[in-house]
Amino acid sequence: MAKFIELFDAVDIVSNTVLGENRAIINRETGKILCSMEAAGIDEIGDADIDGELEKWEEIPHKKYLGLGRSLVFEFIEAKLPAKFNYVEKIFHRRGAYSAFKNFLDSAGLLQAWYDFEEARTEEALRGWCRDNGVKLED
Repeated sequence: MAKFIELFDAVDIVSNTVLGENRAIINRETGKILCSMEAAGIDEIGDADIDGELEKWEEIPHKKYLGLGRSLVFEFIEAKLPAKFNYVEKIFHRRGAYSAFKNFLDSAGLLQAWYDFEEARTEEALRGWCRDNGVKLED
C-alpha cells in the first residue's frame, strides 16, 4: 500500500519542473515510489531492477494530466473573485503567469485560500487516479 503523503510529494516532484524532466513511478502492490530527477542527477528508476515486473509499476502523472492546470485557476477565480476573471485571463497570456497570479492573489489576501483550494483539489484528483489505476492507499 502506498502512503498518500509520499504519493502527493511525488506528484509535486513530477510537476514542479518542465514537463518530462522529472519522473516518478509507483509499484501498485507495494506502494514503493521511485524517482528520476534529471537536474539533481538522481535516477532511481534507471538504477532499479524492475524489468521483470514492469506491469506492477505505474507512471505517476504530472498535475497537468490530473486536470490541475489553468482550469483550476479559473475555477478558483470564478468562485472567489469573479469580477477579476478577465484580468486573470490576461495574466495567463504572458510568461511567468503563475508567479504573477500568486502575486495578484497575495495582494488580494487570497494566497493561502488558493494554496488550500489547490491542495484539496490535488488530493481529490490523486485519490481518483489511484482508484482508476489500482493503487491502494494508506492515509
